[in-house]
Amino acid sequence: MIKHVNYNILTEAAKEAYEDKERAIRLYTESLNYDSIHWRHISPKAMEEDPEKFLKFYNRIEERVGKDTPVVYIWEAVDPISERERLQHAKIKRRVGYTTPSLRKDYQNADVMYIGSKLKNANSRIGQHLIGRNVYKKTNTLGIECQNTCLKLSKWYEGKVHLTIIPLPGCSKAGITHVEEHLKNANTFMFGRKEN
Repeated sequence: MIKHVNYNILTEAAKEAYEDKERAIRLYTESLNYDSIHWRHISPKAMEEDPEKFLKFYNRIEERVGKDTPVVYIWEAVDPISERERLQHAKIKRRVGYTTPSLRKDYQNADVMYIGSKLKNANSRIGQHLIGRNVYKKTNTLGIECQNTCLKLSKWYEGKVHLTIIPLPGCSKAGITHVEEHLKNANTFMFGRKEN
């Protein structure tokens, strides 16, 4: 027997998702006027080689953004990806348990490197993208290599990157995903879940 959907519950969930998307759009639009949070000319290799510098950067993200603030973030490559870096990325991508997003076939024509979002602990995710490692929060020390899908830039990219963080306080997954998708539709990007 097919169960019927409770339309009152469905309507309430749809209404909450709609309101969350509207809130996220408003916050994103406001961020265009007051400037989002930016870091320029970050060297992933230098961050990996200097744990103290990385941890300072890692903690600074939490100070500026907040621990539980949802965000959308954008990585931009300052320097083009060389053929050697492309091959190194492919080699890392093949490693078992060391996943990273796929480099798209048209990556050389892209506006940005990567667009992502995080509901909370943005510094953790951004740190994983940058050096491919976790941080032990209690001791403020570097931890093991992360097993999540992330860029792991320091493992293959020699150049520098820009990072933009757009805080979306009070938004849930529906809102941040909506802004992330909007940015992905408005920009071309180098990395995605598929190589298309």
